[in-house]
This record gives sequence, C-alpha cells and structure tokens, in this order.
Amino acid sequence: MSCLTRSMQKQLGKYIKRNAQSDWLQKPDKVHTELVNKGVCPSDVTVDQLAIIIKDVQTG
Repeated sequence: MSCLTRSMQKQLGKYIKRNAQSDWLQKPDKVHTELVNKGVCPSDVTVDQLAIIIKDVQTG
C-alpha cells in the first residue's frame, strides 16, 4: 500500500471536487484510472484509498 500523505490526500480531494463528473463519485476505479492517466495521481495509490478520499469529498 502506498504512503499517502495528508497533503496528497488534500490535493487529490480538491482536484476531485473541482473536476468531478457525476458518475465519478460512484466508481472509484474509474476515478483512479482517469487520475493516473492524467498524471495527477501516482499509480501506487490504491482504488480503496481513492474511495476514502471520494467519500470525504462527498461528506465534507
């Protein structure tokens, strides 16, 4: 599992919040693929870690 710093979590959360498409929030695996392909997210960040960030974005 990747070491995901709080700073990186915040940056990914902000990016997801700004660029979220309606279906993104329901499919963390799609978000992971999209962010890795764009170079926004390191490939060693797991889908589960992104799911937690997405959940935080939705609630916060």
